[in-house]
Amino acid sequence: MAYVEIWKNGRLLTRRTVNEEKARKGCKVRIGPGDEVRVAMGQSETLGPYEVRMVGGKPPEVQANTEEKASAERREVQARPTLEFSIGPPASNPSGTVTRPDIEGYKIIEPLGEGGMGMVWRAEQLSTKRQVALKVMAAPKFASQKAQARFEREVELTARLNHPNIARIYDSGLHHGIYYYAMELVDGVPLNQYVKSEDLSKNQILVLMQKVCQAVLYAHLRAVIHRDLKPSNILVTEDGQPHILDFGLAKALLEEDEALTLSIEGQIAGTPAYMSPEQATGRHEQTDTRTDVFSLGVILYELLTGQSPHDRSGSMMDLLHQITEGRVRRPREMENSIDSELEAILLKALALNPDDRYASAGALAKDITSYLDEEPLDARVPTTLYFLRKRVHKYRRQVLTAAICSTVLVGLGLYAFGKWVEQTTRLHELEIEARKGNLANENVKW
Repeated sequence: MAYVEIWKNGRLLTRRTVNEEKARKGCKVRIGPGDEVRVAMGQSETLGPYEVRMVGGKPPEVQANTEEKASAERREVQARPTLEFSIGPPASNPSGTVTRPDIEGYKIIEPLGEGGMGMVWRAEQLSTKRQVALKVMAAPKFASQKAQARFEREVELTARLNHPNIARIYDSGLHHGIYYYAMELVDGVPLNQYVKSEDLSKNQILVLMQKVCQAVLYAHLRAVIHRDLKPSNILVTEDGQPHILDFGLAKALLEEDEALTLSIEGQIAGTPAYMSPEQATGRHEQTDTRTDVFSLGVILYELLTGQSPHDRSGSMMDLLHQITEGRVRRPREMENSIDSELEAILLKALALNPDDRYASAGALAKDITSYLDEEPLDARVPTTLYFLRKRVHKYRRQVLTAAICSTVLVGLGLYAFGKWVEQTTRLHELEIEARKGNLANENVKW
């Protein structure tokens, strides 16, 4: 048996069991979304303040930390900065100006936003004369090989995707020591702002989210998990089309490297308010398509109710505890226009256990379609009574019309039957009277 151990300041933070064959081949150990190192059996590597060791045999006895120390270590690990991009005003240097990059083949127009990895600029690609969003890696970040690897990974994963609702990458490269890539320029507003400004109805919101789910499904089918879905990463253009951006925290479902990829327990990556329970606890090895489904559930919940499924009034740690414990506020308590069917969809997407969620973004989109079409949902228990009730509800007009027609037909039938009985009775009476008349005549003859 082999073990990967993470040490800091002479104390063991975590130990993970590894198959001996994989340990001899080598494993990638990731601390955060951008910091990773490769170790094999008997090796140790330094990664910032951490020491990563691959050991074999029975693990040595380690003096146990107190719960207080262990909690402090987890908080320290969680507090390590994660590299994240978000739309917002660009930072300026002390002189109040923003330094424009000089990238061959591009004319820089204006800054669009800034994130942990660098700046995003509106630029013109000289060869095509089209405007693009040019993401440029910040000079200090360039010194980190881990940050470079993450930047290149974002380019590689996003380049796999060619979907009308996912911002495409046109070009990437390294120019005079500056990493950059040019992507489709999306002139739009964040998803939540668009819904509010357009005052979309419940059904219009669901139709919009259908498109988002289908785009996420497209990425999943190409083995790419976004891991940072949130309204600011989904821009909606004037024609009502959503576009998913920023695959900076994206993960490949299938590692090309057969060696095991490990992460420190407790290190989180993503935006806390939209992350899944497995992300909130740092269980990166458990992230898959259902991780993005949870984030989609949070987004849909907010768009429909105007509030978060979690109480955000406390600290970030309070929020993470709510997520990891599966404490979700019932949608119908937040918004009385939410019916039981729609609530079932939201609660299934936000299930604590990934096995209880929709298996894919496509399954969530399918149930949204079923809801709009008044068809039975996968989120509900498939009883015969439920299916009959859904059918009657969907075709209530036809059922009502049929009931009225049936009532009229039955009424007409009863009326006709009554008339027939009346006529038959009258004829019978006349026949009896006729017989009596005949009998009387015969008596007169005698």
